[in-house]
Amino acid sequence: SEEIVDTVKAHCKYFYIRANRCSAFYEDMFALRGWKAEEINGIRFELNSIVVEKWKGKPYRLVIQRQRRADDIRELWEGEYTYRCILTNDFESDIRDVVEFYNLRGGKERILDDMNNGFGWKHLPKSFMA
Repeated sequence: SEEIVDTVKAHCKYFYIRANRCSAFYEDMFALRGWKAEEINGIRFELNSIVVEKWKGKPYRLVIQRQRRADDIRELWEGEYTYRCILTNDFESDIRDVVEFYNLRGGKERILDDMNNGFGWKHLPKSFMA
């Protein structure tokens, strides 16, 4: 939402937010040309970006990552690809750099999840260890 983006933007120079509901831009995405083929972490993707102005007077960059479906099942809205989007105010970085930087966050979250659930960080033996 606009409120979330404004709050995050107020506390950092650049932000990178997964845009889960980017279906409003599907028509723009389907019309895009010049997709850049990249391999990231052993997975083939095609990358592109567009400038969107979802909220009046506030342009942002929508970095679009699409991956061909392995199951050959075509979705009604997405067709033969799965689309993932990252909303950012970083207009300078290369598209691949934006995706890799965003993916680092996910890696850190997995480490914390492993520590909490696999190593008992949620249940430390002494209160001063928390």
